[in-house]
Amino acid sequence: MHDIVKTVALAILSVTPLVLGPYYQRDLQERISLELDGLEPRQVLGQLARILDREMSFEVKANQPILISAKDITVRTALDAMGDLIGCHWSIVDGKIVIKELASGEASALANRSKPIHDDIQNRLPSPMRFESVPLNFVLESIFKQASVRYCHLGYSASYRKSVTADVSNAKVEDALARAMRSAGVMTFKMVRTIDETPATWLVIVPPAERERHRNRSRRGSDNDYLAAPFYMSRS
Repeated sequence: MHDIVKTVALAILSVTPLVLGPYYQRDLQERISLELDGLEPRQVLGQLARILDREMSFEVKANQPILISAKDITVRTALDAMGDLIGCHWSIVDGKIVIKELASGEASALANRSKPIHDDIQNRLPSPMRFESVPLNFVLESIFKQASVRYCHLGYSASYRKSVTADVSNAKVEDALARAMRSAGVMTFKMVRTIDETPATWLVIVPPAERERHRNRSRRGSDNDYLAAPFYMSRS
């Protein structure tokens, strides 16, 4: 009996998400919806910590306001997506959620459990479908709604408030996304799907401008140059 109790205690006190015990795993699979705009990363992650009924230690410098629109995703995916956006990793240490900046060259948790999207983005949108001075976040919502795709998007509020003027009538989803991003002046974004999120959900992440110097360079010449790189999609 003593050995069994000791084993369970060690599992609960594990310090990385990949080896968390069953109690934490259950909580991390809780499904949530978030509609937040204008909160700092610390505040967004703090709300996720409260959902898990955990204290949080935030050791990251990022403080630009965040916009996140997520419907029916797991707490774990929300944590991983936020970590990818602001360049941090999270762990649970002694029952507390600890947020720290990624080390140089370290991959985010989301990168380790996601893949680029290549299917479904070939579907075409209806015609007519035009936008005139519409904020980027509403444009993305419209495109994904018309494509009948589950998605969530997050990034810095300033990027999502930029206006889009674009005609995406009868365009493929990937081309429509590229046109919208280009019109808003967003030069880099990530679009991935987590491999273990059911039902499948697209994640669209717009990183801060200073991260663009780390993006993958893609070829020039067409609307979907944004999607040419396998992870961070960019247009040179």
